[in-house]
Amino acid sequence: MSNTSLVYLEEMFNYSTSATIEAVQIDATGTWLVLDRTIFYPQGGGQPSDTGFITANDFRFAVRQVRYADGQVQHIGNIVQGEPTAGLSVMLNVDPARREENSRLQSGGHLILNAMANADQPFVATKGYHFPDGPYVEFDGIVPENERDTLTAQLQTEVDRLIALDLPVVARIVRPDELQSLCRNVPANVPMDKPSRIVIIDGFAQPCGGTHVLTLGKLAGMRIEKVRAKKGVTRVSYSFPRTVQ
Repeated sequence: MSNTSLVYLEEMFNYSTSATIEAVQIDATGTWLVLDRTIFYPQGGGQPSDTGFITANDFRFAVRQVRYADGQVQHIGNIVQGEPTAGLSVMLNVDPARREENSRLQSGGHLILNAMANADQPFVATKGYHFPDGPYVEFDGIVPENERDTLTAQLQTEVDRLIALDLPVVARIVRPDELQSLCRNVPANVPMDKPSRIVIIDGFAQPCGGTHVLTLGKLAGMRIEKVRAKKGVTRVSYSFPRTVQ
C-alpha cells in the first residue's frame, strides 16, 4: 500500500475531489479508511483535523477525525450508509466552515511571527497551538514583565497594519537548500532529505504543512490577547471574533 498523496498541501482551497479507498480498518478508535489521495488535513502542527464526508453511490462515511501515521492518512469516523471496500471510487467533501476556521487560526499564528520580528524581538518560535479554545504561539526566551503590555500593544498595531494591507499568504514546496536560505529558523524535526513546504507572509518564510487563508484580509478582527512568560518561554495568546453557527 503506497503512501497517501497529500493533495491539500498544494490545493488548500479544494474542498471536494475524488479518491480511491485502499484499505478499511477497525480498531479501538472506530472505523478508519486509507485512501490513495486526500484533501482532508490530519491533525498535527498545532492544527485540528478536518471533518466532512466520504461518499459513493450507496456509501456514506462521516469523517470525524483525521490522523497521520507511517505515511498513511487515516480517516476515522462512522459508516452512515453502505459498506466501504478496497478499490471503491469515492468523493471527498471537507466541511468548509471548519476548514476556514482552522485556516484562520493557523495563519493568525504565523502572522504573530511577522509581528514579533517587526517589533525587533529576537525570540524563536517553539510551539504553536491553533485550536479554537485559546490559540497561542510560544517563543524561546523571556520578555520582561514591565515590557509585556507594551509589546502586546505593538503586536496588535502590527497585526492590524498587515491585515489592512490584505497581503497574500503564499505556500511553496522547496528543496532542502532553499529551505535553509529562505527561513530564519528551521525546526529540528523538519526532514532535510526531501522537499518541504513553506508558508510566506510579507517575506517571512516558515516551514508549515498546515492550511491557510488566501490573503490576510481574512484575518480581520484578530486580537492579541496577552503576552505572558514562564519558565524561559514567552506565550502570545490571540483570538478571533466568534462566528454564529
